Amino acid sequence: MDSFTDQSSQQYPPDAIVLLYDVSDPTSFQEVANFYMNHLKFGQVPCQIVAARCDSKAVTQDFIVNPQQFCRENKLPSIEKFSAKKLSKNIYTKMGILANYPYLKGVATNGQSTWMKLAVAVALFGTIGFVVCKKFGGKLPIGAYQPAIQHVPIKPFLGRV
Repeated sequence: MDSFTDQSSQQYPPDAIVLLYDVSDPTSFQEVANFYMNHLKFGQVPCQIVAARCDSKAVTQDFIVNPQQFCRENKLPSIEKFSAKKLSKNIYTKMGILANYPYLKGVATNGQSTWMKLAVAVALFGTIGFVVCKKFGGKLPIGAYQPAIQHVPIKPFLGRV
């Protein structure tokens, strides 16, 4: 793991980092968590933690918090599970997204961001408003609020005073 901190990796940083731990080894997550805290916590490279060997019996990890809570506290994406017996494309899709959109680190990857929910709500209301305006063409739908004051057209005065 010391090769990560050498000068060449600082010149050409990775697009994304996968941290892998074994669910059947009680000390493996502790090593991953310590590596993340010492080398990656304040970096700009998005990270994904993967739980390997999920087809074997999972044991309690020897760490202060459980892996899911560690990811929540450090604003990491949720842990992906990997098994050689049952392959899933979720890991590869998520890593592609993290590598191509590194600025989404901690925003869209965990799905719990308040700003992301607010942005989606604003976009949704904007779209609904646009569709309503297009459909009714500026006319109010039946039963909609109409002002009590009606405008009377003013006739132009063409004579002399």
